[in-house]
Amino acid sequence: MSWLLVHYLVDHHLKRFGNFLHRLEQGVPWRWAWWLELGIPFDTLDATLDKYLRAAKFGRWKVKAKHPPVHDFEVTSLSESDALALRGFLHLQATLLQPERTADHLRWARQDLEQALSLESTLPRALELMEVLNEHTD
Repeated sequence: MSWLLVHYLVDHHLKRFGNFLHRLEQGVPWRWAWWLELGIPFDTLDATLDKYLRAAKFGRWKVKAKHPPVHDFEVTSLSESDALALRGFLHLQATLLQPERTADHLRWARQDLEQALSLESTLPRALELMEVLNEHTD
C-alpha cells in the first residue's frame, strides 16, 4: 500500500512531502523528517488512507527533485545560538539511535534549545525543533 501513501501525500501535501523527501536526502531520520514536515499522526494514517482510497479521486502529478550544485554551498561560521540548536537537533536524533537514553537526550535537547532561544528568541531552527519536541513530550 506504499503507492497509496505516496499518492495521498502528493495529492494533499505536495510541498510538505517534497520538504520531507529533501530532509531525508539531508540525512534526517525518517521519523523526525515526518514530524517536522508532515506531522500526520501515525495512529490516524490508516483511516485517512482508507478514506482517500474509497473516494477514488487520485491526482496525477510530476514532481522534479533537483540537487543543488556542490559549488552553491559555502562554509560559514555558526553563531552560539545556531550551534546550540544544532546540538539540540543531534540530541533529538540520538533518541532514535539510543532509545534506552531517550529521557536524557530529550532533556539535553530541551536545555540546548532553550539556551539557543534565550540568545536569539526568533531563531527558526530552534523554534521549529522546540515545537516538535513539545508535540512529542507533552
